[in-house]
Amino acid sequence: MSSSPPRTRIAVIGSGPSGSILSALLADKGVDVTLFNGGKRPDMIVGESGIPALVPVMRRLGIEDAVAALAQHKPGATFSFGSESPIQLSFRSIEGILPAYSYNLPRPQFDQIIENRARRSETRWIEKEATILVAPEGSNREVILDDATLALVPEWQGEQPDLIVDATGRRRTVAKLLKIPVKTGPRKDAAHFAHYAGWKHPGPPGQIIISRTAFGGWSWQIPLKDCMSVGVVIPREILNSFGATPGERLEAAIARDPILSAAGPDRKRISEVPIYSNYQLISDRAYGPGWAAVGDAFGFVDPMLSPGMWIALRSGECLADLIQAEGGNRWDTLLATYESEMRGRLTAWQELIEKFYNGQMMAAYATGESFMKMIPGPLMKIFNRHVDRHFAAMCCGAYTERPYSRKLLDFVCKNPRGFDPKDYAIG
Repeated sequence: MSSSPPRTRIAVIGSGPSGSILSALLADKGVDVTLFNGGKRPDMIVGESGIPALVPVMRRLGIEDAVAALAQHKPGATFSFGSESPIQLSFRSIEGILPAYSYNLPRPQFDQIIENRARRSETRWIEKEATILVAPEGSNREVILDDATLALVPEWQGEQPDLIVDATGRRRTVAKLLKIPVKTGPRKDAAHFAHYAGWKHPGPPGQIIISRTAFGGWSWQIPLKDCMSVGVVIPREILNSFGATPGERLEAAIARDPILSAAGPDRKRISEVPIYSNYQLISDRAYGPGWAAVGDAFGFVDPMLSPGMWIALRSGECLADLIQAEGGNRWDTLLATYESEMRGRLTAWQELIEKFYNGQMMAAYATGESFMKMIPGPLMKIFNRHVDRHFAAMCCGAYTERPYSRKLLDFVCKNPRGFDPKDYAIG
């Protein structure tokens, strides 16, 4: 009688969203998963607004009800980059493509919900940091777990796992260990943000507001259930000139910007002021013999359109779907497929976000509004509705990578009529 093939063994390093969803989905399909949970996450994390593509992932994990109980329902987004009326993006325009809503997320609690889902699975949890070493020559691996780490998993009898997954976020443990080069974006911005009480919100409940600031860069206003998350993403040298401390710099930015100052005359800061920088980074490699990277450990893009959480979760989801529970994993092919999909996704989001930074998106929108007035009629309405639906679906994560949608957006962005993208560009 032939014995069944051995279960695939995976070591996941890090319990953030990408590591937790990967562990949960792998364990659900019968993979032998061990997650090493070392280190404490910060109390406040950038990335508090989700896109509609996030909702199907929550439903797959069975956590949407838990998220809805603590998150703020998000019906859309407002973009204000020029003198014309802001773009009001309602998620109703993507009905039938994705759920017509998303959530603004209190990150520590949201991250904990995903972690709890992984803990309810058959994942083996080790409440210690794993130590990863460069593998010795001839081992057919690039990295290994050290003996002390392996000893924490007696079920593996001292054998290395089939795959070590780096889910350590922006620490990028394996990439730094192997000195893998990265590509960063051209901007050198820094972000300061905080939570405020007493903040006026002019839009529909839950609608986020993205606006160009008066001094370069942009700002966000993200309504949470009990407060407002307010942040600025500004060139570092400008932000540093605003004060000696993060709190001073953020308060000065709010006071100097007409949109923010009008919304926050009675504001009261109720949190610390975290600092983030390096907003666009993609590793030159996301895998090698015996390892792979998910989430921010592979790459992340500028947060303007709020894709970060979905990209991180989709990264773990994508890798989990490719791995078989019992042998038969052709690792080179499998990991190349994973990297290709995720690299294409990151690139597509970078391209879309750049159209906001360089002003092309807003100039194209202004052109469309102008044409609607100049050339009224059903054909123009149909075309405008078609473009708007594709634009919305790209911003929501459904059509971001679709070749037709990208070409359509390229066409309208490169052919503005009477509106100069420079007038809408973010300095």
